[in-house]
Amino acid sequence: MTYDKERQKRTEETQANEKPLDRLIKVTNDARTPGYMKLVIDLMLEMKEEIQEANRRNKEQTDEQDANSWDKFKEANLRTEKAMNRYNVYLEKKLIESEDKTKFYRYVKFRRDKPIIHKRKAELGPRPIRIKNLHWLLDLIRRMLAAYYRRRHVFALFIRLFSNDKPPTIRNFKKVLVASRGEVALRVFRTLREIEVESIGIYAHEDRFSQHRQMADKSFLVGRNLDPIGAYFDMEEIINIALENGVDAIHPGYGVLASRSDFAQRVIDAGMTFIGPTPTAIAWMADKLVARQCACGVNVKVIPGTGAPITTPQEAVSFFKKHNTPIILKPAYGQGGLGMRRVDSLARVAEAFELASQEAQVLFGDGSLLAEKLIEHPR
Repeated sequence: MTYDKERQKRTEETQANEKPLDRLIKVTNDARTPGYMKLVIDLMLEMKEEIQEANRRNKEQTDEQDANSWDKFKEANLRTEKAMNRYNVYLEKKLIESEDKTKFYRYVKFRRDKPIIHKRKAELGPRPIRIKNLHWLLDLIRRMLAAYYRRRHVFALFIRLFSNDKPPTIRNFKKVLVASRGEVALRVFRTLREIEVESIGIYAHEDRFSQHRQMADKSFLVGRNLDPIGAYFDMEEIINIALENGVDAIHPGYGVLASRSDFAQRVIDAGMTFIGPTPTAIAWMADKLVARQCACGVNVKVIPGTGAPITTPQEAVSFFKKHNTPIILKPAYGQGGLGMRRVDSLARVAEAFELASQEAQVLFGDGSLLAEKLIEHPR
């Protein structure tokens, strides 16, 4: 009996500490509780204030959401109206009849005859001056430029048709050998890869780890018993490699073999195409004296210089005294800008001549020099 009283006392204490909502959930979960409906009603009355408070909060949140939605709706309508006024467009309700005789209303866009001008706010200040409708001026400039370049093209085509030179022929190559190295060869390989032409490269033993060897589709070693520079001048081995691999054309790159007319002629004689000037043009331009004579023959101004190769320091000294300005000494049969020396004073002419002649003999096999007046800051 004592145990039942203690149990009932603990139950009463627990019920007193429970919140009405917890008690309602507990009673609802166990419908077999004695006096079920009476307990539910009592708990609902106890929770009346809490329920009202919850309803009030829900109503405030709903009103706030409705107000925000209405503000957004008004902003969207305002933006639409401004855009329509900007483009002189407005909507009008129109009755439309469909094919099945059904009638319905639809908003249709119309364009006004005159745009609506809205008053600007005072704080924005006066409207800036703008030049409108420039499209006609831009179109006129574009047409004038197109006509100018069209006339140039037609004039060049007219000259080409009535000249004695043979018209150039466009050939499609499948395999090209690049007889060069370094950055020059890399650029040619990159272009050949873009136009989907197979590339063949050459390399000296010292360049076996260089990038231009790796970038070519195929690479071959040249000049096994030669120095690094001489390996790229081995014309016979380069042409043999091209013939063995079915090469259509040889690109000389820049420098090295690009200014050798005999190499260009040997490539043509072997039945391949030399990508570059003709052997005759290379021979004229490779010899600086012949190039000067060709320029003078067509009335082109040239820099003052010696008309023939000079082989003694006295000739260089007399040329310096004649012009009394800094001069430059060049190898008469040089190429690639190698072997040139600047002379600023008369006392250094003889020394510079000896050094330049020795360098030209080592590089090009001929110690003859050409003296010209130095042009400072040509650009």
